[in-house]
Amino acid sequence: MAEIDCEGRGRGRWTWGGGMRSRRQECVSATTRRGGEDAPAALCINASTRGGALWIALHGELDIATAPVLALQLKGAIARRHTLIVLDLRGLEFIDSAGLHALIDAGRRARETHSELRLTRGSRSVERLLSLTSCTALLRFLD
Repeated sequence: MAEIDCEGRGRGRWTWGGGMRSRRQECVSATTRRGGEDAPAALCINASTRGGALWIALHGELDIATAPVLALQLKGAIARRHTLIVLDLRGLEFIDSAGLHALIDAGRRARETHSELRLTRGSRSVERLLSLTSCTALLRFLD
């Protein structure tokens, strides 16, 4: 199976592996405006199937430049009627309001289609933003 180097932060493509565990990976790079300067923003999305659940691990930054890619992937996963989708936030370094919107919208779509979207707890900065915005009440977590 082809692997994509997430550290390279380059554009990736979906890849499929054989066997019981299929994996896909996509890396998205973009430029975003932070602090008056252009700064690179990157998000790596790793998806795998474990025990009937779709696990999606995020690494990098979920912001206005990268949130649309995640939203599209989550919309597709929900449309394919996965009964359980786990979004792993442990590798997420940064999230902004566009990223929060993508998570909340995916949770709403999942409920409407009788799928279940669960999140793992993220870094301190991600957890702080989720807590300050009361998003922890809108999203379901594994623990």
